Amino acid sequence: MTATESKRLIDAKDDHKVFKCTLNIEVFRFVAFVNILALFAVGKIVSDLYVFAPEVPGTKILGMVPTGTHDVTDTKIYQMFGFNHLCNVVDFNPSKEIAAIMVFFHVFPMNCFLCLSHMRTYLAYKNKEVPKWLLTYSTFTTPFCVIATGLIHLWFVNGPQMEYPDGYGFIGHYLPYMGFQISLALVAIQQLHYYIAIDKIPFGISPALATFYVRFVIVVTLLCQLCVLSIMMGRPILDSHAGGVEGTWERKAFVILGDVYAFTGLIGPLIFSFADMRNGDTNTITFEHQ
Repeated sequence: MTATESKRLIDAKDDHKVFKCTLNIEVFRFVAFVNILALFAVGKIVSDLYVFAPEVPGTKILGMVPTGTHDVTDTKIYQMFGFNHLCNVVDFNPSKEIAAIMVFFHVFPMNCFLCLSHMRTYLAYKNKEVPKWLLTYSTFTTPFCVIATGLIHLWFVNGPQMEYPDGYGFIGHYLPYMGFQISLALVAIQQLHYYIAIDKIPFGISPALATFYVRFVIVVTLLCQLCVLSIMMGRPILDSHAGGVEGTWERKAFVILGDVYAFTGLIGPLIFSFADMRNGDTNTITFEHQ
């Protein structure tokens, strides 16, 4: 291109409109986690009101008298594990229908974050801010995480009570949740190493401590999945169903493990994403006609 041609093109673009949006993409992850926690909170309230009979007669929920008739022990999950999992609060209508609607407000911002996070990693690599292996990691894990996040709604399509031909039982119910768990661990790994590379770990946490936390999340995730899969295969690592109503130490250990995972896998990312979206690491998205 000659100098004359270049000037002509610049002059032609004097009135060219460009739309730019500058933001910290962690806003999307924060909103996604707020919404998934809201989903479970609403599911808990609705299930306590309209699905399960109160354990203590006369108990009111938010000032209202519950009308549910199901016993909390009369679920497929309780029969398998000896206690109910968190997802039990969205396994029955009407909470199931409400959750199926609300889950969109987790899926959409989370997938926005995942796609933008990969673009951010690519840009950081081009600017020599992150190592090449992190870009390679993101390239392979992002598609899986996007798909796993997009299929969360199958929790509600395949309820644990629904056997073939109406559903695929607990296996069809658990596999989407397992994919969700794996995706959260993969995202945690990427975010850890990205913020270590650009020296923006929140709360002044050292890289060593941040690495320990993420590895702890991975270990807890794997332990939860192994315990569930072993029960599904009839060879329980923790036989949480043994001991009848009172249960054994194995049930208590499994319950504690599940609670630890719920905190580290859901509450932890919410806290860290809130801090990260205020760390000044912003990106500008530009839209223009060529």
